[in-house]
Amino acid sequence: MVEMLTGLRVHGSLMEKRILETTPEQRHIVGILTNQELIKCQTLERQYLQQIRAWHTQFEKKYRRKPKPVDRPGGIVRLQGRCQALKERMEELNNRLATSHGSDYQMIAGSRSDLFDRSGGNRSPAQKAFLNGLASPQ
Repeated sequence: MVEMLTGLRVHGSLMEKRILETTPEQRHIVGILTNQELIKCQTLERQYLQQIRAWHTQFEKKYRRKPKPVDRPGGIVRLQGRCQALKERMEELNNRLATSHGSDYQMIAGSRSDLFDRSGGNRSPAQKAFLNGLASPQ
C-alpha cells in the first residue's frame, strides 16, 4: 500500500542481500534510494496531517464541539489510514538505514532532531523559558 502512496519503493536483490554480501557502492545506492523514499513519506505524512487538521478545525468552528469518530467523513478516515501506513513504513526505513549505514545515518538523524529541539517549534515564550529552566543545570 505504501508504494501506492509514495510512488517510491526500493526493490530488488540489493534490499534482500545481507550487508556483508553487498559492496560499499551498492550500500550507498540503496541508502540514497531509501533516504529518498523516507523523505517522500515524511512529506506526504505532513500533507495528510495538515488536511486532517484543517478538516478538524472547520468542524469545530461549524459545530462548536470536538468531532466524534462517527462524524469523520470517509476521506478523513482514509487519510488517517494512510498516515498510519506511512508511519509504519518510515519506521521500517529508519530501522533499515540505521542497521545498514550505522553511525553515518545516526549522526544525520541526530542532527535533524537537534535542529527541531533548538528551534522550539510553535512554543510560547513562557513554554520556552520553562523548558530552558529545566535544561540548564543549576
